Formats: sequence, C-alpha cells, structure tokens
Amino acid sequence: MSLLSSVQSLASYGRFFAVSCVLTAALRVAIVSFGATPPAPAASASASAPALLSAEIPILASGSAAPAPRGKAVRVRVSITAGPDRSDVYVDGSKLGQVPFVGDTSCRAGEPISIEVVPKTGNKLKFQRTCEVGTIRVE
Repeated sequence: MSLLSSVQSLASYGRFFAVSCVLTAALRVAIVSFGATPPAPAASASASAPALLSAEIPILASGSAAPAPRGKAVRVRVSITAGPDRSDVYVDGSKLGQVPFVGDTSCRAGEPISIEVVPKTGNKLKFQRTCEVGTIRVE
C-alpha cells in the first residue's frame, strides 16, 4: 500500500466522520424544533407585548372579563401620577421607572400590591392596592 492510497483512505474516513457529525447535529436541531410548540397568542394582549409574556400572563382590559381566581398570576397595567415628576416608582420593592409612570407588572389576583413613590427630596409616598385585572391607578 502506497502513501498516496493510505492518505486517500484517511481522507475518506475523515469526510465520512464530518458528514456524520453534521447529520447528527441537523437531526438534533430538527427534533428539538419540531418538539417545541410556540405559545398561542392571547386574544387580548397588546401588539407590542412579547408573545411569551402574553401567553403566560394575559393583559386584560378593565371590565372585559370576569375577575381572575384569587392567587392566579395576572399582568396588570399600572398608572402612577402621584408625587413630583421624576420621582422613582417602586412596586413590591422593584423599581419600575419614574413619575409619571404607565407600564405593566405581574401580581397574584386578590393579593395586595405595595407601591412607593420616592421623590429626590422629601418624604416617600406609600400606597397599597389590591391586584385585580385591569389598570391600577395611583393619582
């Protein structure tokens, strides 16, 4: 057996190994992609909300549906205009933004929500609201 024939056989084995690796990887990707199902879009979710959030925690307009069962995770709109402009807004200890604030947060239906408005100077304002589907307003 000459050197050339041994190199050709090694090259042949190398190509076979490379092709089998590529096919194995492609098969794994195909299995994973066909096995995963995309989340179904919620009918009442806003168009700007990510599909994953809208599938897990729907955003419902006020009065559009029956109240959620107590303890169920819901996504609610929060509108805060209380306090001086540019005051920090905290909901359940997490900073969401600054006054005036309009945004979304998640909570459990029927449970209390703690809202704090912290101005740059002066005393902070504390509000307690109950989590319910719709919009929570603090004015």
